[in-house]
Order: sequence, then structure tokens, then C-alpha cells
Amino acid sequence: MVKQYAAYRGDQLIVTGTLLTVAMSLGIKTRSACWLCTPTAHKRRKGSKKALLIYRVED
Repeated sequence: MVKQYAAYRGDQLIVTGTLLTVAMSLGIKTRSACWLCTPTAHKRRKGSKKALLIYRVED
């Protein structure tokens, strides 16, 4: 099963799909997309309304 991800800027959904699809849609490297999924990235951007974050979608 392929893992699905969702990219948000603040509360707004930007794109969903595989990590590669999300990275390509955002114009960033896959490595950067991986970083935006980590708990550390989420903690550093906590409370920001403009922060770009990626979440893994659970089925």
C-alpha cells in the first residue's frame, strides 16, 4: 500500500498524494518534503499561520 500525504499552509489544504507527488507539486525536493513531515519541523513551526507542513494521511 502506498503512503499518502497532505500538504497544508496554515489551515489550507494545498495538495494530497504520494510524497513524490506532493514534493513535485510544491516545487521542492523530496528530501525537503520528508523534513516537513517530521515532528521536529512541526514543533518549530507551531502556531504559524503561514507555515508549510506535510502530514501523513492514515487510512
